[in-house]
Amino acid sequence: MTVTAENTALTFECETGNYHTFCPISCVAWLYQKIEDSFFLVIGTKTCGYF
Repeated sequence: MTVTAENTALTFECETGNYHTFCPISCVAWLYQKIEDSFFLVIGTKTCGYF
């Protein structure tokens, strides 16, 4: 199975209003940070902060 991306560039829109085409790494990092923060608030322990 091969994946080809010639003229099919995907566009993602983040809350910051920036558009990242083909490789939305900063968008993924932003979403991961939001998920990590919410997870930390739900757990409510400082042990998660060391990981």
